Amino acid sequence: GHGLGDVTVVVGDGTLGWPEEAPYDAIVVTAAGPVPPPPLLEQLAPGGRLVIPIGPRYGHQHLMRYTRRGQEDPDSPDGGGNGSPGEEYREERLTPVRFVPLLGAHGFPGSK
Repeated sequence: GHGLGDVTVVVGDGTLGWPEEAPYDAIVVTAAGPVPPPPLLEQLAPGGRLVIPIGPRYGHQHLMRYTRRGQEDPDSPDGGGNGSPGEEYREERLTPVRFVPLLGAHGFPGSK
């Protein structure tokens, strides 16, 4: 074996996440999208992180980290995620990157 146990393979549109097993402490996306897919943000646990390249379909993009605010987030002033999406998630630009385009319902238009 490869030293891996308790592995489940799910085939489908990754931009929709896997709500049946949410919430998640961390989600990593390895294709660039125009914006972070809302279903992935919604499936984060408080303090959970989404790491995803964001930018144009072709060209320079940025690796971004979105952290859901909540009781586990020391930077959350009210300990909650009851405000607008901008208040519910902390956004950090990590580094310039170049990835293949994200396909799916919440990827680039015309890429389903």
